[in-house]
Amino acid sequence: LMAALDFETSDPAQYDNLDAFMKRLQTEQSALQMLNAKAVMDVEQVYVKLQEDLASVAMQLGDMENELRNYDRSMQSLRADVEAIQARNSELEHQKANYEGLEKELRVLLEALAVDET
Repeated sequence: LMAALDFETSDPAQYDNLDAFMKRLQTEQSALQMLNAKAVMDVEQVYVKLQEDLASVAMQLGDMENELRNYDRSMQSLRADVEAIQARNSELEHQKANYEGLEKELRVLLEALAVDET
């Protein structure tokens, strides 16, 4: 280090420069340590906030899942009702077709039984 800074140890003034340089390095090191500590605290705060946000999101997802399960149960009930209505509708349509066929046959029979008045 001393060779890189071109210090000569025989000159007492150089010792003063070395002491001043060392004090400056210590000051800068202290400042960097404080900045590092502040950065660590800031990161911790961000980390804590992130954990809180994730916990909140997890709770919201749980609530949404419960709501979707309830909705699905309601929809299952409605689907069962719709299927029952469709089955009954099919029965009624079949019955209507049978009654229409019966009515047609009865008209044919009535026409065949019709007596001329002359």
